[in-house]
Amino acid sequence: MADTPTPTTNDSLKEEIVGQKIEISSPDTELIHIINIDQDSTASPDLSEKNSHDAPEVNKNKKFKWGKKNKDTKAKEVQEPVAKVTYLQLYRFASTWDWICVALGTICSIANGIGQPLVALLMGDVITSLAKNFDDPIAAAKEVRVSVIKFTVVGAIAFVASYGQMCFWTLSAENQSKRIREKYLHAVLRQDISWHDVGKKSESLNSRLSADTQLIFDGLADKIGLTVMCFVTFIAGFVIAFTNGWRMSLVLMSTVPLMAVCGAFMAKYATQSSVEGQGSYAKAGGLAEQAIGSIRTVFAFNGQKRELQKFSVNLDAAYKEGVKKAWATGLGMGSFMLIMFLGYSLAFWYGSRQVYEGHMESGQVLTVLFGTIIGAFSLGHLAPGISAMGKAQAAAYTIFETIDRVPDIDSASPDGAKPANLT
Repeated sequence: MADTPTPTTNDSLKEEIVGQKIEISSPDTELIHIINIDQDSTASPDLSEKNSHDAPEVNKNKKFKWGKKNKDTKAKEVQEPVAKVTYLQLYRFASTWDWICVALGTICSIANGIGQPLVALLMGDVITSLAKNFDDPIAAAKEVRVSVIKFTVVGAIAFVASYGQMCFWTLSAENQSKRIREKYLHAVLRQDISWHDVGKKSESLNSRLSADTQLIFDGLADKIGLTVMCFVTFIAGFVIAFTNGWRMSLVLMSTVPLMAVCGAFMAKYATQSSVEGQGSYAKAGGLAEQAIGSIRTVFAFNGQKRELQKFSVNLDAAYKEGVKKAWATGLGMGSFMLIMFLGYSLAFWYGSRQVYEGHMESGQVLTVLFGTIIGAFSLGHLAPGISAMGKAQAAAYTIFETIDRVPDIDSASPDGAKPANLT
């Protein structure tokens, strides 16, 4: 009987083991396993001597490691589709004035998009005038003077259109994002306490108000105006190129798919690396915020090294994604410039043959060349605007869902019993 541990001894052993903080955690789940000790069991000397931050493997069937996500959970996350709203639903809080700004911004974007290909057309006219009147400087000066006036008019229109494009799109986006922030905060304050407890939704309030509403703003502001401008520039550039020399335009069109492939490669991997890097930075920021907010607990359990290690793991992941983004961007841009200059060589070689055979004039060669290049460049610049639209649609889903949610206990509802008077 002397060797049998007393209940007091067992209780102290249980408290000692629970005090070891035997935790098994992942970025999404944190479990605490408490080992039950029978009356006849004794404490293992290895367990009592283990450091509280070394995270032993309690459950041998499932082995977890610090800082690594369960593969099953990661696979489920990849398979789940991203919920989005339609793009027109982003304008659900737009007023009449906002729609007027959108219409005016669209008109300015179209005018600004047509201006760039017109420069190529006017430049070709100047070259043609100089070539035709090579032996008559006075006639050449007269024709060039007309082209200079046209350049001035196009520049003035582009100045007004560029200002209107940026101003109207940004003004409309600012008004709508302001209303969305106000309605989202009002909806959050309206929810009952059970909504805040489930999923720790209140912890992401600052992120929703700052980051997600900024994504919605980007999907409504000047990036959309630039997307409209680039699309119009693409159409106008190729229309001008084909009307001035369809043979040479077809030859130069062979380089456009290669440019598009390079641009798509660069946009895909750069965007993917940016998203994953931002996710790692967000996790690192969340860990730092939790550690600083619970600094007393961290010091009490001597968890500084562990928190620093978890923070460094996420920073290393963001660094690796940044390196991938740099390599993808450099490779894509280098390939794009290589194809563009090879297109220059092809254009001047084929254009000289067309001029020699009498199918084209010298100015038309430059018009076709620059019209095709401007159209191809504008096609590559469509990706940022389309990406901003997709991010805005994804960010708006959660915010609009919260705004539309009616809680079981609605503090803002006028229904219900009301006291006749208050004393």
